[in-house]
Amino acid sequence: MNWEEAFQKFEKSNVQFSLLIILLVLYLVTKHILFAVLTLLAFVVMLASEVYFGVKKHGVRHEILDTIVAVIFALVVWYGASFLLNTASPISAVVSCSMLPAIQRGDLIIVQGAGDYAAYELNITQADYNALLGYSKAVHGDKVISVKGSVFAFCQAAPDDPFCYDFATKPEEFSETRGNFAFNYGRCKRRIGAEIYKEEPCILNVSYKNKTYPIKLSHDIIVYQPNPNDVFALYGDIIHRAYFKLNVDGRTYYLTKGDNNNLLDIQYYSYYYERGNTPVPIEHVKGRDVFQIPFLGYYKLFLSMMFSEDTQCNTLLFYPHE
Repeated sequence: MNWEEAFQKFEKSNVQFSLLIILLVLYLVTKHILFAVLTLLAFVVMLASEVYFGVKKHGVRHEILDTIVAVIFALVVWYGASFLLNTASPISAVVSCSMLPAIQRGDLIIVQGAGDYAAYELNITQADYNALLGYSKAVHGDKVISVKGSVFAFCQAAPDDPFCYDFATKPEEFSETRGNFAFNYGRCKRRIGAEIYKEEPCILNVSYKNKTYPIKLSHDIIVYQPNPNDVFALYGDIIHRAYFKLNVDGRTYYLTKGDNNNLLDIQYYSYYYERGNTPVPIEHVKGRDVFQIPFLGYYKLFLSMMFSEDTQCNTLLFYPHE
């Protein structure tokens, strides 16, 4: 038996699919990038062998027709799901660990467009909205500084600043405002690994005109496309929980937050990229998460060459009331 006959026999068996499952299981157990790369290579080899033996057996023309039929079938399924679920992106793979424990990295989520999503709803003025786009005013005692994004982001870039030492140890004594919005900090615990816990500043609630809105984990989880100049635009679509729905002179925006993140998305600022985030227009919201299929999203991530996990995947944020 030559190599071609052996490979064809292998291809006709279920061994190749078993191999993909085994490689994924090995990756999940070890988190070693080697098994992610091997999964990608297995996909490539399977596809190349399918084309090679198809051409050899039936000819180039037949293989091209088979490929066209497969593409058409995939498009029909995709657009059919888009129509039924009322969204242009009915399926999405979770890339990061910002939504732990509700959603895991590697989950494949089913997305449904709704037009309206559960969140705190506020009617605000254009001036209120414009204030969200500007600097944050951080106050501690008699000291006031203006920061990009948030005092949290500023202190990540300048941890040796005396202001930041106080913030790290007593975050509840700080206030941070943008116009009529106040972002109120407290102390959360973050579990690292299985046993280590540490305290760190986190947002516990947001106030608007003296009414306070606590973090609420029952709001809808939405998939949105960040604005092009946002720092989160570097990472593709974002899957985070809706916090506020803002009605601004006939337009609607959402403020969002990852459950495993310390801040709302608009509070993040990268001093390296010199970018922050802005409120999400409703037109950029692709839908809400209605169902998750564990692990299958990893195949999409590996095909997109997204092999590595970030350090956040080994941690979990706990709010004081939990």
